[in-house]
Amino acid sequence: MNLGVPQKIPAPDRTHLGTTAGLLFNELLVSPKVVLESVFCMLQVAVEKDTGQPASANEGIILYLVRLV
Repeated sequence: MNLGVPQKIPAPDRTHLGTTAGLLFNELLVSPKVVLESVFCMLQVAVEKDTGQPASANEGIILYLVRLV
């Protein structure tokens, strides 16, 4: 992966924006507060929309967000 400075502006591709561990990992290292607040907000909204029914339409997203958090 080429992580050097682009030689042309605009750059022909976006490889200079990537990291070896991935963009999410980089965001968690550089600015974890923004990422974590967003994830917690998504979880809160999903739980608020839950009706409590056994086969809720939001069941999958709630389980996904719990694992993510």
